[in-house]
Amino acid sequence: MKYWNSIILRLRNIVIHDRFSWINRDRVLHLDLLNYLKEKYPSAEALIEIGNYALTDKILDNLNQDSIIISGGVEFHIDFEDALSDLKDPFIHFFEVDPRSFKWFKEQYSQKQKYTLHEFGLADAESEFPVYGSPNKAWSSAIDSNLIESSTLNYEVIGSSKTTTIPIFCRNHNIENIDLLKLDIEGFALRTIRACWEGNIFPKNILFEIERGDNQSSASYFDEVFSILSEAKAFGYEIIFVPRTDGYTSQASQFILTLS
Repeated sequence: MKYWNSIILRLRNIVIHDRFSWINRDRVLHLDLLNYLKEKYPSAEALIEIGNYALTDKILDNLNQDSIIISGGVEFHIDFEDALSDLKDPFIHFFEVDPRSFKWFKEQYSQKQKYTLHEFGLADAESEFPVYGSPNKAWSSAIDSNLIESSTLNYEVIGSSKTTTIPIFCRNHNIENIDLLKLDIEGFALRTIRACWEGNIFPKNILFEIERGDNQSSASYFDEVFSILSEAKAFGYEIIFVPRTDGYTSQASQFILTLS
C-alpha cells in the first residue's frame, strides 16, 4: 500500500508540474493568481536569496547582532536561519511542533548560544493540538486539521503539541520589537499573524506562506489571500510577493510584509 501511495504521489506531482497545468482548470486558476500577485505586488528592489527564502536588501541592512527573529517551523533544516546567522548574528527564537525535530535540533545546534528552540507551536490561542506528519519524514508536519483533511497525503498522528500566541510569548520574554517574523507552519500562519495584530504586536517584517490544501477550492483560497493582504495594507505594511524560482510552483503563495 505504501509503495502504491508513493507511485500515486509521484504521478500527481507530474500532473501538477507547471508545464502540464493546461490540463487542470483549477491549476490554471492558481497559476493565474500567482501571476497576478507577481504583477500587483512586485519588489521595488532585487530579492536576495537566503537559504530557501528571499529578503530585500533594505531588510537585510536593518538586521544586526541585536535583532530579534522569530521563526515558526524547524522541521529538519534551517538553511535560511543559518544563513542569516552567518550574515547578521541575530537572536533567533525557533518554534516547532514535531518532537522528532526537537531531537535533531538539539543534536545539530547545542552550541549556538543565540538560537533558542521552543517546543511548542504558534497559533491564535494557547491550546493543544494533535500533530500530523509523515512517519518517514517525507513532508512537513502540521497541526492544522483543515489542511490535513484537504490533503491527499497520508498524514498520521505522530504526537501532540501545545501552542501559544506571539503577544503572549513576547510578554513572557520581555520582547518589545520583532525585527523579522518568519512563518512556515503549514496552515497556521494567518492565525498567528492576526493574533499579533490583535495583540498590538507589529513585527517590522513578516515572511510567510499561505498553504493551500489539495482539495481547497480556488474561491476559498483566493479569499484567504486577499483578506490577509487587505488587513496588512490597512496596518501600513508594504506587500511584496515572492515568486518561486524552482521548477514547480507549489500550492502556496509566499509574501513579505514590511513596515516603512
